[in-house]
Amino acid sequence: MLLALLSLAGCGGPKTTRESVYSALLGRDYILDVYVPPGAGADLPLVLVLDGGAYFASVASDFDEKLHAGEVRAAVIVGIDSARENTRGTDFTPTATREFSSGGGLERYVDFLERELLPSLEARFPITNTPAQRTILGHSLGGLATSYLLFRRPGLFGNHGLLSPSLWYDDGLPLGWEEEYASTHADLPAGVWSSVGAWEHLDILAPYSLFEQRFTSRHYPGLRWGAKRYPGLGHVSSAYVSMTDALVFFLGRENPR
Repeated sequence: MLLALLSLAGCGGPKTTRESVYSALLGRDYILDVYVPPGAGADLPLVLVLDGGAYFASVASDFDEKLHAGEVRAAVIVGIDSARENTRGTDFTPTATREFSSGGGLERYVDFLERELLPSLEARFPITNTPAQRTILGHSLGGLATSYLLFRRPGLFGNHGLLSPSLWYDDGLPLGWEEEYASTHADLPAGVWSSVGAWEHLDILAPYSLFEQRFTSRHYPGLRWGAKRYPGLGHVSSAYVSMTDALVFFLGRENPR
C-alpha cells in the first residue's frame, strides 16, 4: 500500500493529518484523516471511522474535547473514505442487488482492512496491535459493514458501532448473519454500540427493532452492549450524536476494555 502525505489540518480544532493511500488489493485510492492526541504515548486504541469524509471532523473534534475534559481515554482516530469515485455501494455491501448492481465488494474490503490498512497504521502510528483495542464505527451502509465484521469476521475489531445500520439489505441478509452466529456460538466477546433515530424510515426501523429483540435474547456472557434510540432525530442527524456516544461507551474512563 502506497502512501502520500497531503496536508496538515486543524486550524481552530485538533491537529490532524490527511494521507492518500493506494490499495493494491482493491486497485484504488482512499483518503485517510488521522488524529493522534499529542503526548499520549504508545500502544493507543484505534478508532476507525467509515465514511470519514462525512464524519471524521466531527468525531475528532468531539473526541478531542472529551479527552481534554478527562471523559475518555486517549486513542488514535482514523477516518477512511474513497479518494475519487464513491465506492461505498461496492465496499460496504456483501452482494449485488437490483438497487446496488455494483455491490458485493464487502469481503474484499475487509481483506483490505485486515491485510493492508491495519498493518500500515500499526507500523506508523502509536497504535496497539491488540484487536480488542480496535473500534470501528459505521453508519447506514457503513453499519451494514460493521455488522458483517461483528458476525462474519469476529475478532478483527474488539468494538463495533452499528449506527442506523442497513439491516434491510438484500432481504435482511445481515439478520441471517446474526442468526447463523448465534446457532454456532455460545458467546460473543466484543463491545457493540447500536443506535437509530426515532424519525427514520420504516425500512431502517423495522429490521433494527427485530435485531434488538433477537440480540437481547442471546445473553452472551462476554458481550458489552449499549443501544439508544434518539427521539426527534432522523437518519443523518442521529449519526453525529451517536458517533460521540459510541466513543464514550467504548473509551470512557470507567470502561476497562
